[in-house]
Amino acid sequence: MAINAGDLREFTIKGRNLEIKATSDITSKIGGKKVADDDANVTNQGTMIIVKTNTLWKISIDVALTDGVVEFLEELVEGGEETIIATFADGSSRSGTGIPVGDIEPNFQSGTIPVVFMGSGKFELI
Repeated sequence: MAINAGDLREFTIKGRNLEIKATSDITSKIGGKKVADDDANVTNQGTMIIVKTNTLWKISIDVALTDGVVEFLEELVEGGEETIIATFADGSSRSGTGIPVGDIEPNFQSGTIPVVFMGSGKFELI
């Protein structure tokens, strides 16, 4: 069975479909729970101590530097969490409530803005 990978088809937030740079490395995590990967989580008998913690969902993308996009992203930061829907190359979509985190720093040489969105709960298949 082949694996379908590639560009995002759509990335929509607050009714606006952001243009995403083609061939950019898009990484994400679904959120929910994770198990700590600490080698010290072991007893003196060699039994693993399973430590589960909550984690936020996250997606990292390169947004194309189109008219008004910097102001739009900064408005999102000011306004709070919004529903985000990402449609991937294979046609699957994920949705979560999130916000841009970190600095909004346009790169005028590449014409992109690297943006990380994070949110509570999970980035769930819809």
